[in-house]
Amino acid sequence: MVYTVLKPRTEYIDSRYAELLFKSKAFQDEYYRWGTGIVDDLWSTRYERFASIRLPLPPLETQRRIADYLDKETAQIDTLTAELDGYVELLEKRRRETISTAVSSLPNGSPFELVPLNLIIRVADGLVDPLDEEFSELPLIAPNHIEKNTGKLIEPIESAREQGAISGKGFVRAGQVVYSKIRPALNKVTIANQDSLCSADMYPLETMGNVHERFLLYALIDKRFVESAVVESSRVAMPKVNRETLGVLRIPLPDLDTQRRIADYLDKETARIDTLIKECRELKEILLKRRQVLITDVVTGKVEV
Repeated sequence: MVYTVLKPRTEYIDSRYAELLFKSKAFQDEYYRWGTGIVDDLWSTRYERFASIRLPLPPLETQRRIADYLDKETAQIDTLTAELDGYVELLEKRRRETISTAVSSLPNGSPFELVPLNLIIRVADGLVDPLDEEFSELPLIAPNHIEKNTGKLIEPIESAREQGAISGKGFVRAGQVVYSKIRPALNKVTIANQDSLCSADMYPLETMGNVHERFLLYALIDKRFVESAVVESSRVAMPKVNRETLGVLRIPLPDLDTQRRIADYLDKETARIDTLIKECRELKEILLKRRQVLITDVVTGKVEV
C-alpha cells in the first residue's frame, strides 16, 4: 500500500492546520528520519513509526488562525508564481515567433526561396567505436541532452565511457549541427560545442558550403519546419524522421551573408529573451522557497500570527 488515509480528530486538530503541518519542511524532515529504505526512491515510513512523530499542537483557535493566515499568504504567493508562469509562456512564444519571422523573409516581408535539405546538407555516414581510446572520453550527445525548442545543450554531458556506451556511435565535429530524428515534435536540434559522439537517435549533419550552421540550426527549430517534420513522421507508429524524409523537407535559404546576419541577430535576441525567462524562473524558485519557509515557521511557532 502506497498511501495511508488519515482522518483528523477534529476535537484536537483543525484539518487545514494538519495539511499545512504535513507540508512543512520540518515535518517532512522528521518523516524521512523515521523512514527506512535503500535509496530515496525506495524510502518509506511505516504507519507505526509515523504515529510516533511528535507534532506541535496549539489550541484549536490558534490552529484556525494559523490556517487562515497561511491560506491568505500562500494564495498571494501562488498568484505571483502563476503570473510568472504566464510571462514565461509569453516569452517562449515570442522567442519562437522571432525565429520564425527572421529565418523566413527579409524585413520588408519578401520571402526567401525554400530549398530541400538534401541540396544543402547530408547526414554523416559511418560509426565509431565508443570503446576506442580516441573516442571514449568524448561527450555522448543524446536527445535528452538538448532543450526543447531552444537548440541549447544541457550540460555537463557525460562521456561515452561514463554513459557505458558499447555500440557504434556517430562522430560529430565541433560546430556541426545534430538533429534528433525521434519524435520531432520535441524539436531537439543543437550545435556541438566540441568534438563529440551522438546516439543512434540523432543525425550529425554536414553542410555543403551553401548554408551556415547557425542559420541551419534556427531554420530547423523554426515552428514551420517542425510542423512539416511532425506531419511526415506521423505516418509510422513511432514518430521518426528517416533520412529520405529529412532530405525532402524544405527550409528558407537566403545568401550566406544574409544567413550570418540573421544568425547574429537571433543569437542576440534569443539571448535577451532567455535571460528574461531565466530571471522569471529564478524568481519563482525564490517565491516557492519563501512559501515553504513561511509554512514551516508559522506551524512550528517560530513566527507568531
